[in-house]
Amino acid sequence: MSEGGGLFRRSIADLVPYEPGKPVDEVQRELGLERIVKLASNEGPYPPFPAAVDAIARSAGELNRYPDGGVYALRAALAALHGVAFEEVVVGAGADGVIDLLSQATLEPGDEIVCGWPSSRATCSTRSSSAPWRGRCRWTATPTTSTPCSP
Repeated sequence: MSEGGGLFRRSIADLVPYEPGKPVDEVQRELGLERIVKLASNEGPYPPFPAAVDAIARSAGELNRYPDGGVYALRAALAALHGVAFEEVVVGAGADGVIDLLSQATLEPGDEIVCGWPSSRATCSTRSSSAPWRGRCRWTATPTTSTPCSP
């Protein structure tokens, strides 16, 4: 139970929901434009590569199975491509995912780190204790988290 008797922690109650950009068809209607290139929301102006569409189609029959959490085939291919050992390749959900994995593996409760600002907001944990410090973020690991944050 959180402070104030609510079901969710105060930090969750204070979160502001993400508001995605307007869909292309809505912007076209509003502005009377025929063609719009939307580059927000990590979108690009071109459709997926045909090879990607083929790969998705080939794997559609396996969508009822969990993927390989160890990402063996990708890690093996990257290791071979770069001439490094398989064990030296880490795959994560973007830079934030890799930073999170590294933080969890190396930081102990009470450790402090300094992150450059600006940096990605996704690396900020609601369970961390952070305080602005000379234009940067000073962060102290807690027993429940070890993820760096931005102010």
